[in-house]
Amino acid sequence: MHLICPLCRETLSPDGQCYACANGHSFDVAREGYIHLLPVQKKKSKAPGDDKMMVAARGRFLGLGHYQAISDAVNRLVERSLDTSRPDPVTIIDSGCGDGYYTVRLRGYLAQQNVVTDMVGVDISKLACRAAAKRCRSTTWLVASSSDIPVQEHSADLILCLFAPIQGPAFKRCLRFGGTLVVASAGPAHLLELRELLYDTVDTRTLDPTRLLAPQFSVHTCGQTHVRYAIDLDDSEGIQDLLAMTPHYWRTAAEKKDRLNSLGKLSVGVDIQISCYSVLGKV
Repeated sequence: MHLICPLCRETLSPDGQCYACANGHSFDVAREGYIHLLPVQKKKSKAPGDDKMMVAARGRFLGLGHYQAISDAVNRLVERSLDTSRPDPVTIIDSGCGDGYYTVRLRGYLAQQNVVTDMVGVDISKLACRAAAKRCRSTTWLVASSSDIPVQEHSADLILCLFAPIQGPAFKRCLRFGGTLVVASAGPAHLLELRELLYDTVDTRTLDPTRLLAPQFSVHTCGQTHVRYAIDLDDSEGIQDLLAMTPHYWRTAAEKKDRLNSLGKLSVGVDIQISCYSVLGKV
């Protein structure tokens, strides 16, 4: 998949340990292997995205397999939605890839089905991309904004957006005609037991991806799938990691965090909707 310069939109080409465009803009490849394509003038804060604590907590939590069933469901839906009859590699972007857990598992799953992929993971957090690059050096990891993914227009076959900001216009710009978007979002009962401990009143309203994407996308023939099950956390460290990897960590009062940290066990429900969409109109 061809990368483009985030400053002038010209094609980026590898040049030693950096990528450069014809206008002289140059971007280094980090020692770990990711490419930083988020210019300082496009940052909204000094260090946007997940911080060190959140990346570490997510890595420990996902490493225990608590969300493997979600990953497996995503992988199966992606396989059903792809046209694998073409001889070229299937080009996939994971928008908001985090530490690469879902990206790397999808790559491995498709390889087992003899599907060759060209995969790009995009996240606004440098620390998340650093962790992702340590997982897999053969995937292209970009520090960039999901609202301005620095790849050539209409070059991707599929985009993943798993628990990340939904950027309909940006996704349509990146996807080829007939391309597919896979979105994972929380259902009303997702982590309900955790939220009941954190808030006096729990809001069970949920995001409707179909409504957000209606101007650019329609529901794919693969439709939707729901993943529902329970997780039993048997120690306070696991409970703290779950909290730290969610936005609830920053919204919760200190006394509620202290109450949660005193727990030694917690059973929480997982309620995830995974939806598949097709690009509307010709590109």
